[in-house]
Amino acid sequence: MHASPRRDFLGRLGAAVTGLAGRSVARQLGAPLAFGDSLWARYEIGVETHVSDPMTHAPARRNPFWSAPAGSPRAHDASTLEALLGRGVTLLICNIAAMNWAARLAQKRERDVEETRNQVRNGLVPGAILVPSGIFALIRAQNAGCAFVRGA
Repeated sequence: MHASPRRDFLGRLGAAVTGLAGRSVARQLGAPLAFGDSLWARYEIGVETHVSDPMTHAPARRNPFWSAPAGSPRAHDASTLEALLGRGVTLLICNIAAMNWAARLAQKRERDVEETRNQVRNGLVPGAILVPSGIFALIRAQNAGCAFVRGA
């Protein structure tokens, strides 16, 4: 039986499969990555971010980065946030960015800003950790030995 690409890669490094863990810091435009499905539906995050549902090709009404539905081509995708968290990745979300998103979404939909901020605080994907500052979390992760890789 063949080893998985991850096991093969780690074996070549001489590292244990469980010996490595990543940190992901969602800041600025990346904050909605950590918003739960209810926020994506309620505030039409797919329309706002121009993100389409991979099954319907319509603006996403659920967070397509969190998990993949059972019938989708990505159903066993190891790169969803849910799968990554299951493998030990820590997902940190910048409070400044999340609250800026909340304020903008509230204003666009003529809703109370503080109520929307509370919904965002309580509506993150399971396991996401709201940190005061994403850039501070990034610096702390680098000081702990993590490498910075900028997302698209």
